[in-house]
Amino acid sequence: MESAMKIERKLREGNYEESDLLRYLSHNSITVVYNTLHEIAHKKIKTDGIIMKVTEIASSKNEISSKGLGVLTMRIVAIATLNELNLNTLYNSLDEEEQNLAKGAFS
Repeated sequence: MESAMKIERKLREGNYEESDLLRYLSHNSITVVYNTLHEIAHKKIKTDGIIMKVTEIASSKNEISSKGLGVLTMRIVAIATLNELNLNTLYNSLDEEEQNLAKGAFS
């Protein structure tokens, strides 16, 4: 697997393909997963494969879903990503506190 530093550089430079993003979403580093979710939200990357993988994380069907910093888990970040892509179903099911966390996920 590629090093986190190499992946971070590729994300910053926009030097990746959809298959790379899918691989990065399965990385064992929460920093890589977070930055990949941020890139997807920022660039509005909305392919079927990406949406399926992000939804898997958002639905707690992935090992990394519960990892994160404090209450800001990768699940909440994934929901924030889907919300940025105008896929609001999971976001709308959150309570007010979780919605506030999702709103601030990329701040």
